[in-house]
Amino acid sequence: MNRSTAFLLSGLSGFVTLSHELLWYRVVAFSSGNAAPSFALLLGLYLTGLAIGSEYVGRATSRKTKKFVPLAVLILLGNVLAFLTVPFISVLVSVGAPLLLALGVVVLTAAVLGTQFPLICHLSIPPDERVGENLSFLYVAHIIGAGLGSLLTGLVLMNV
Repeated sequence: MNRSTAFLLSGLSGFVTLSHELLWYRVVAFSSGNAAPSFALLLGLYLTGLAIGSEYVGRATSRKTKKFVPLAVLILLGNVLAFLTVPFISVLVSVGAPLLLALGVVVLTAAVLGTQFPLICHLSIPPDERVGENLSFLYVAHIIGAGLGSLLTGLVLMNV
């Protein structure tokens, strides 16, 4: 994967991931009656999912066979799951399921989304003496995308 594609995918990954987290928080806040621990609970489950996804990529790419799900499949699956998370939580809460059970889908979705950035890094950074430099550029692109996702989704799109 060339460098500009990796930067673009890294930024888009951050943008989409943080945008979905904001949407999920709105649904969780509404479903919980704006209970104080709802943000901490969602954030903890979201970060747990990201860690699980990152760990999966680390284990899958360190094997000699390197059998893992391709990046395009993970991007598609992650975005479909992320899109369906809001309706899924809404339906479960509306039929009386505990909110914590409904939030299990956040862990699963975040795990799939959490595979994307490490896999982009793995596929685009050559194993040479510039690994740290190349990783830092991809990480900056991811952070910029995440910041723009938070700003655009939280301040603009949520008000439309």
